[in-house]
Amino acid sequence: MSGGVRRRGWLVVGVLAALAVGCGDGNEDPAMELQKEVGEALNAAADYAGEQKRAIEKRARKTLDAVDRELEETSREIEESSGGLNEAAEERLEAATDRARSAHRKAQHELDDLATASTDHWKEALERLSEAFAELEEARQDVMAALSGRGEESD
Repeated sequence: MSGGVRRRGWLVVGVLAALAVGCGDGNEDPAMELQKEVGEALNAAADYAGEQKRAIEKRARKTLDAVDRELEETSREIEESSGGLNEAAEERLEAATDRARSAHRKAQHELDDLATASTDHWKEALERLSEAFAELEEARQDVMAALSGRGEESD
């Protein structure tokens, strides 16, 4: 065994011995004290993860609510300006709005899944929610483009 490995081995033994001596008030088994501390650390990590999950859910719900209001406003604008668009532009706008509503429903579904996801499946649920929000943003941009008349086909 090399001197460096031996020194590291003794260092580990020394640290463990110091932990064993320093743990508890002398009445508790050091292993039990360490197990208790590990349990407390895991609980703190779980609490933190839960807080992060709730914060993400809150921001996502707020964003979905804002997009929902925007889609409702867009629908009102479409109804008020009916006849102001040519048939092709109206069809593009209707298709874009339908896609946005569908993407909104999907994002809502993924958010609901995230809210009920276990810790083991939370990462996957968050990835699906992120993908749904990206799709929703693309659809929202399509609606805005259709409203402004960008990308109109020539008649």
